[in-house]
Amino acid sequence: MQDLQGLAAYVSEQMQRQNLSLHDVAKRSGGRISHATVGNILNVTSKEVKSSTLAGLAKGLGVPEDEIFAVARGKANEPMTLEKFVTELQGLGVEDFNPAKGMKSLTQADMEEILAVVRATVKTMIEQKTKKK
Repeated sequence: MQDLQGLAAYVSEQMQRQNLSLHDVAKRSGGRISHATVGNILNVTSKEVKSSTLAGLAKGLGVPEDEIFAVARGKANEPMTLEKFVTELQGLGVEDFNPAKGMKSLTQADMEEILAVVRATVKTMIEQKTKKK
């Protein structure tokens, strides 16, 4: 069973955090979902969301697919810890930093915001580089 209320709250939070409109999410999804579908998810107008829609939503929001699927299943996201933050950054190829230097003072929200920006930047750069070829 899906947690559509939780999914709607998560999508709304991600959109607000990244200052995205329904149209922005649809455009960033690469045509996988429409702005109307994003609106339906936010308004919880359906009883279930297809996995292909969740994948498009993840792409449109610039978040990992497994995160969207976990939210849709009602699995609360783990709180962001320094260890998880470092692991996420390393997974994105950001390895040249010392996590001990000042990073302990970052709040959970700070770490989540940084990760969202890094994910979006990496995604945009990959899309730009692959279009040139």
